Parts: sequence; structure tokens; C-alpha cells
Amino acid sequence: MAWLRNKSPTTVLSAPPSLLLWLFTGTLAVIAGVILFVLHSSGAVKVLSSMNVWTVSLAPPAVWFLLLCIWGWFRGQEIDEHQFLEKEARYAQAQWEAWAERHLAVLGSCVLLPNDVTADTLWKSGEGSFPSQSMRVCRLHTISLADAVLSCLGGIQ
Repeated sequence: MAWLRNKSPTTVLSAPPSLLLWLFTGTLAVIAGVILFVLHSSGAVKVLSSMNVWTVSLAPPAVWFLLLCIWGWFRGQEIDEHQFLEKEARYAQAQWEAWAERHLAVLGSCVLLPNDVTADTLWKSGEGSFPSQSMRVCRLHTISLADAVLSCLGGIQ
């Protein structure tokens, strides 16, 4: 008998974009703002002359900064989700390992119970009606210790 454990879902964290790319686009936005300022002050484009000079010249860097902030927010959400799922996967693995260390050991298709406790005793008796088995140690001679350990640890990954 074996238990198949379903792994917790985790996400792959995407690679962060290049800092040079963001700096390059920011530099282009500043250059575009300077060009718009020069065009506005020279009066070459009549549409720009009717608008505020600071609004026209600061629009490209402001849009770039707004896009940078939005990207940063989405990136932060992705990192938070990734860290949360990783933490949950580690917690689920710890719970699985804790469950595997419980009192009842299942090896192959046999169940190892303490002395004087059989399936018939469990079936016929109520809760707590058979004697306590604490502080008693025995070893099954039919299964080697190495085989028992390997069988127990086989389900833990």
C-alpha cells in the first residue's frame, strides 16, 4: 500500500527585466520631453503653443514613471504570490513528513501494530479498552531493520 502525495502548486518567478532597458526608455522619455519643450518654445508647432509648456514637456517622463510604477506593482504582486506558494509548499511538506512519523507504520502491504493489539481487537473493542503499550519496545525479526527503514522513508520525498 502506498500513498501518493499531490505536490502543492508553485509558480516560477519570471526573470526581472533589464535595468538598462528601463533606464534607456527613461532617457528616451526625457529626451522626448526636451524636444517637445524646444518645439513649444520655438513656436514651430501651433498645437503645442496653445498648451502649457510644462505639461507638454513633462508628459513623456511622467508617463514613463507611471508605467514604471505600474510594472513595479505587478512585479511585487507576482513575487508575493510566489513567496506565499513556496511557503505553503514547505508547510505542506512538513505536515506530510509529520504525518509519516505517526505511530502506525505501514510497510508494503502489512500494518505493524504494537504487541497484543490486532485488527480483531481493534474491531471488537471501543476506544481505550485495550491496555496501553507505552514504554514497550520490541523488534520484528521477520523484517530487517534496513528494509523497514527504507520502506518507511520511501514515501517521504
